Amino acid sequence: MHQTTNAEVNESLAQRLLSRSMLVLPLAVLGFALSIAGYLIVSKELRYQREGVVVQATINSKTTRYVQTEEQGAVKSYEIDYQFLSPQGQMIHGLGNVGGLIGLNLKEGDALEVQYLPDDPASSNRVFGSGNWTLGIVLLSIGGVFLLVGLVAGGSGRGRRGVIGGS
Repeated sequence: MHQTTNAEVNESLAQRLLSRSMLVLPLAVLGFALSIAGYLIVSKELRYQREGVVVQATINSKTTRYVQTEEQGAVKSYEIDYQFLSPQGQMIHGLGNVGGLIGLNLKEGDALEVQYLPDDPASSNRVFGSGNWTLGIVLLSIGGVFLLVGLVAGGSGRGRRGVIGGS
């Protein structure tokens, strides 16, 4: 009959902790990264909600696009090329996606509501109502779960002593 030594117990414990940490650290890092990405998206959406300026733009052109989804197959979307005049008198061009009946009924020369942030209208403009709230909240939630699981799993093996021959 083989009797387990302290060295064998410590080696087994070290192997378990090492294999656990090989999963825990990447899980916690991934969770942290997803949480940060979600936070940044939600923060930007809050900024559009607080500071965003809504103006009327003119549609220059409309291109039909098809996006493949598992649930609905090919879904029609419309890429809208638009322009608007900034408060400083600069003509600003932008691209945005519009779906459904709204996109279907838009045509060249029509007015379209766009939103921009006042400190940089040229690079922060978008079709009004086309925010990323859902993506931000999903990333924040999934990241939080991964981070929590990583931290809990990483902490569950600490502070224990070997049962056999432990002191």
